[in-house]
Amino acid sequence: MAYTPLTFGSTYWPFKKYLEIYNRSIKDPEGFWTEEARKLEWFKTWEKVLDWQPPYAKWFVGGSLMLLTFV
Repeated sequence: MAYTPLTFGSTYWPFKKYLEIYNRSIKDPEGFWTEEARKLEWFKTWEKVLDWQPPYAKWFVGGSLMLLTFV
């Protein structure tokens, strides 16, 4: 298999964009993951984004995801 280098601006995200997203997820994890979770289809929306009782974490407490949709 021949090696094909990636060209700049190919289908991969630029590193700067990755760092912006990563930094936001670190600075405001609940806000970041709330936005991401809203992109999914939920049967029931969560009551609490994060229930953190070290060392245990529960995400989207009370929520129920729709994992399969029949077309």
